[in-house]
Amino acid sequence: MFRTIKHKLSNLLIRDKIMLLISLFGFVMIGFYTYFSYSNEKEILSKSIDEKLIAAAYGVYYAFGDAYHDSLTGPNSVSEAQNLENTKKLNIIT
Repeated sequence: MFRTIKHKLSNLLIRDKIMLLISLFGFVMIGFYTYFSYSNEKEILSKSIDEKLIAAAYGVYYAFGDAYHDSLTGPNSVSEAQNLENTKKLNIIT
């Protein structure tokens, strides 16, 4: 197999060899560009999501404080009226 590839490459003209090298270089550059572009976009998106999550966490903290979460004991520890009031507070924050 390698012998046939080597034989085919040796029969190519210099112009064809140069075009082959340029094409390979182009494909490698496209690969590098794609990788770095993807990693850059991923980092920007992650930072944006982190900022939104941090802002939401601080908003909930300032709306309810520490005492609210400490008072929760189970799924039914908040009344329907209190749950509705909490929902209204969260809607105002967002």
